[in-house]
Amino acid sequence: QVLGGPSPAPVCFAAPDLTTASSGLTLACGHDILFDNEYAPLSERDDKTFIEYIFTLSKQPGFADLFPDVYSYLTEVFKSLDADLRAKIAGMSSSNISDYPPCPVLDNEMNACEILGIPLGVKTSDPYEIERESDFAIKAELPVTGLKPLVLPHDRFAQHWAYTTKSVAWDPNNAVPYKNEKVTSGSRLPVQGDHYPWLSAGNFLEERLIELPYTIDSRKFATCGAKKHLLPLTPLFFQYFRAENVSKYLSLAELAGGGIEAKLTIPVNGGSVTFKKTWHKEDIVQTGMHLAILPFMHAAGIDLEYTLALQDKRFDRDHELFIECSQSGKKISISNPVVRKQGEGNTIRSTYYKTGAFDAIRTGSDQLSGFIVPVMPESKANQQVSFAVDFGTTNTHIEYKYGVNAEKAIDVTPDLPMWQSLIDRTREETRDLADDNNFEREIFPYQFNPGTNYRFPFRTALTYNQNINFNAPFDVFTHTNNFFLFEKLFNPVYLQLHTKLKWSNYSKREDKVLVESYIEGLMYMVYYKTLLLNGDPQKTKITWFYPVSMDAFEQGIFFDVWQKAYKKIFRTKDKENIMAVPESIAPYLHYRTAWPGLSLSLDIGGGSSDIAVFKNASNSPEFISSFKFAGNAIFGDGFPYGAFANSSDNNGFVKAYRKRIESTIQKGSQREQILLDILENRKDSADFSSFLFSLENEEDITFNYTDFLKQDRKLKLPILVFYGAVIYYSANL
Repeated sequence: QVLGGPSPAPVCFAAPDLTTASSGLTLACGHDILFDNEYAPLSERDDKTFIEYIFTLSKQPGFADLFPDVYSYLTEVFKSLDADLRAKIAGMSSSNISDYPPCPVLDNEMNACEILGIPLGVKTSDPYEIERESDFAIKAELPVTGLKPLVLPHDRFAQHWAYTTKSVAWDPNNAVPYKNEKVTSGSRLPVQGDHYPWLSAGNFLEERLIELPYTIDSRKFATCGAKKHLLPLTPLFFQYFRAENVSKYLSLAELAGGGIEAKLTIPVNGGSVTFKKTWHKEDIVQTGMHLAILPFMHAAGIDLEYTLALQDKRFDRDHELFIECSQSGKKISISNPVVRKQGEGNTIRSTYYKTGAFDAIRTGSDQLSGFIVPVMPESKANQQVSFAVDFGTTNTHIEYKYGVNAEKAIDVTPDLPMWQSLIDRTREETRDLADDNNFEREIFPYQFNPGTNYRFPFRTALTYNQNINFNAPFDVFTHTNNFFLFEKLFNPVYLQLHTKLKWSNYSKREDKVLVESYIEGLMYMVYYKTLLLNGDPQKTKITWFYPVSMDAFEQGIFFDVWQKAYKKIFRTKDKENIMAVPESIAPYLHYRTAWPGLSLSLDIGGGSSDIAVFKNASNSPEFISSFKFAGNAIFGDGFPYGAFANSSDNNGFVKAYRKRIESTIQKGSQREQILLDILENRKDSADFSSFLFSLENEEDITFNYTDFLKQDRKLKLPILVFYGAVIYYSANL
């Protein structure tokens, strides 16, 4: 509305239709309502700075001659001012006009307004006054650096709120741009023109929306009412509000035509400002990606390291996917990406990252992005947990005990997972674009317990990246992982497989590094299970077993590897909480109540057998012994290394049972791939028999290798000879 303008006679004039033009407007200068029928003389203005400005104008060269009536009025006003103000005005000169920013014409700062050569200025606003008095100042949950921005409605807003200060009311007709493009510097408030930061809908909401090809698990991630969509918020939102409370402010709803409507409520001093935005089909981008978080938990007071796994199944990968993590609105450092699966031929590409504690993840490409807010359980360290770890040649087993509970094999259930991906597993949707099997191959199984197909003990196996550099630092879960699904799922061909870990050549750096990585992988599982049980890592006790048959060199390295892994992951120098026990002692300590007298404990593993003699249920054996004559001597190739290793074509067990197992398993199945890999690629006879033994626990196949061997007159002889040799050796000690 035009309310008036400059004039060469009275300096300014009122519009002829001022009464009509100002109707509906509430403009105030202090307690004085402007443009009403009650006039206030200049001397009674509440804003003394305005009085000073008018007298500064009167001191400009030629003002008294150009505006004699105004000058005479000001002379009379001067007499009625208080002494302090008169003294201040008397001390001013014409140069004080430079203290006031030029008044622009139509917001064009290059075109300053003047009257007969005398420049006009505008009041210098006090930003802290705006911050205190504006009803639009944001009420953030997080500390704000600098001035609190005003959150201005983009749509019509009819509330009678203070816009900048109490004297400047909000006009419902104010036009606010969709987005402030100058948030960081040079921000000026719409209409008023004050230099002050402000935000609107476009500063909080993304232009486009990411839709995933599967339903997101709303129990584990904040979805705000959406099913398949990442949260369409900008990073700016999380600078002011806690990620854990995002559902309080944002709601997403599906529309009948396939669109998505967002309602974002931002609290401000006067109440709240609500933004609404609709994304139609053309604004929604289908993105074939998947993400997993390990570990899926918070731990107060513990500096957890997280692994983020990103799957990319987009056909168009011209724009790389990225990941950013933030904590309380601040970006945190993240490692360089490690690609574990290259994704040739439009297959899934797997990329892994390491980062510290976070509460929100931003992902997307340079064209669009969205947020993922995990709802992770909080671990409270308030009890002691004990673990026993048996790192065997063929199998690895871990048991734990806490409180008054009996010991049992380490387990993970869907309600308290160690790692969690975005997909809602309960819906059993197609996983063509989001296959958790890839994460299970590259991390470890999502769940393992007595009620599933996966449970401890697992096969001892490790996979590692094809392009790994053994002379450079590398991490578990980004470069290597314990492949517990060996002989359950076909091992990924894009990763290298290593099974003979325990009896590796420790003088060879590559073998030693792989054993270190495997033990670290076991230690991470123990660490995460401790936290899931609300255990205190500083009180966790770990017992691990070793064969006495290891020579002094092997034992020295083995002990050192376990100690280093414990210190690295549990971050403690206390050596009392980790203890090594000979393999021959552990079984007897479990069974001694049943056989309290003179007893021989015999532990037959894959690479070594360990024996111990006990009297009267004592804790310490009379003597122990160990020898490298065990399961692999029966079922293996005779020699672990050299020319006679990997010669399954000549193995009697393979010759006797290959055709039978090939006719039993389904053609084209995972089991057939596993069998062919054992016999055609690795030619490992011990793994062949281990695979056949593992089928005895499967419900969907009838194949009992043990029963077959019992009825096999020829092939049970080597087993009987083996037992006879062990007993003979033990009796003669």
